Amino acid sequence: MKKLTKLLCFVLAISMLLCIPALADRTNSYLEESGKLGDDVYYSYDKDAGTVRIYGSGPMWHFTDDAPKALPEDDPLYDYFKITPFCYGKLNSVIIEEGVTSLGDRLFWACEVTQVQVAASVKTFERWAVLGSGIKSVYFYGDAPDTTDPFGKRDAARIGDGCTTIYHLADAKGWDKFDCQKWVDNISVSAADQVKTFCGAPYSDVAGDAWCADAVFEMWRCGLMNGTSLDVFSPNASLTRGMMATILYRMAGEPEYTGGAGSDKFADVGEGRFCDKAIGWASANGIVFGYEDGSFKPDRALNRQELAALLYRYDWKFTEHEVDKNGLSLDASTAADWDTVSSFAKEAMQWAVDKGIIYGTDSTKLVLAPFGTATRAQIAVMLSRYLTT
Repeated sequence: MKKLTKLLCFVLAISMLLCIPALADRTNSYLEESGKLGDDVYYSYDKDAGTVRIYGSGPMWHFTDDAPKALPEDDPLYDYFKITPFCYGKLNSVIIEEGVTSLGDRLFWACEVTQVQVAASVKTFERWAVLGSGIKSVYFYGDAPDTTDPFGKRDAARIGDGCTTIYHLADAKGWDKFDCQKWVDNISVSAADQVKTFCGAPYSDVAGDAWCADAVFEMWRCGLMNGTSLDVFSPNASLTRGMMATILYRMAGEPEYTGGAGSDKFADVGEGRFCDKAIGWASANGIVFGYEDGSFKPDRALNRQELAALLYRYDWKFTEHEVDKNGLSLDASTAADWDTVSSFAKEAMQWAVDKGIIYGTDSTKLVLAPFGTATRAQIAVMLSRYLTT
């Protein structure tokens, strides 16, 4: 019986692989803006964002014999599978919200999805739920769900052949016993290397135990720093002047202001760019300045002393805090490289060091490295420190 079951599963998988190439050009044109995925589980589809949001309460349907068909009757695949409404389409993300308690069998059958986020309320992970050669990343916010693989093995799941990576929170329970398998050369093999921790923000390149994990999550939660793509944060990349102006504008609550956009003031700020309005706001409030040639250089990487200066001006403008030069907890002027700090940034560096926003780069002595490029991870950490001081 087991051999017959395995043979049937293998034939089914091969049949799907033969069908998928013919579906390469299939779009989400048949996908409704909303619908049902369970008795009390629903979905909404944002076509512009390419996002499906699943919400409600209780379990999903299993998308096999007991689920309604999603495709119209004249579709050539109508009699082949009973599938979810968003199968065979291309989606940026699927977000499963708190309240949903299970992932339905074959939920993502043949889908192309960049990112799936699964709420902690999901306690059951059905056997084919994350099988799909087009799923890139699945992020679980709770303990390992109760699951079985296609052959009845508990605490195991079959994933797409070398495509899907399952991420979980570092302190979640049960994942140390979770067995992830993939099908390679007609053999089921371990895919343990594709089960990883993540920081809580849905980024595939920031592990749960990374030194910047808490700060990156906080920036994502507050909406201050976005990823460089849907599921990538790029912690070691530099942050530009335009990006920093945008972050400060978000920190201020994106207020209305009188004055032109950045493109009205600086020749090299393109009209309508993501940072256009933010640069105009920051310039109007004396937080950022341009260069003598009339440029702003929005794509120039920010260095550590420039970051200190921008934060200091922002703080002075919106919180009216000033450096207490008589009661410094740590004096930046004692740094080994204090003389290299530019004059415009000395007071800001003094303030940033005193507030614990900027630490030295050497564990044995205070080194400020004012011209060192501030990475996205470093800036996330510094901003997190600033917001909690």
